[in-house]
Amino acid sequence: MTNSLKSFSNKILVSETMNLVSHERQVTTQILHHLAEINKRKLFLEMGYPSLFMFCVKHLGFTESQTQRRIEAMRVLEKMPEIEGKILNGALSLT
Repeated sequence: MTNSLKSFSNKILVSETMNLVSHERQVTTQILHHLAEINKRKLFLEMGYPSLFMFCVKHLGFTESQTQRRIEAMRVLEKMPEIEGKILNGALSLT
């Protein structure tokens, strides 16, 4: 992929990067919703993990800090669904 980027014009490179960032935000929001449902169903227990945190670290491969940010964001999103738009437009991030 890196070699093919060299053939992109500056305008296309920036445009494609903006599209990827938008997609990343959408995927992040979807992950938060999925984690919330996994948590509600306690699926991590069925899979042998004592907590959602351990499921995220051991099964999904997130670092502990990545996991903590996602779980905190998931909880805030559950309490305040109106922030989803702010995550999608970049006004809020996991950090």
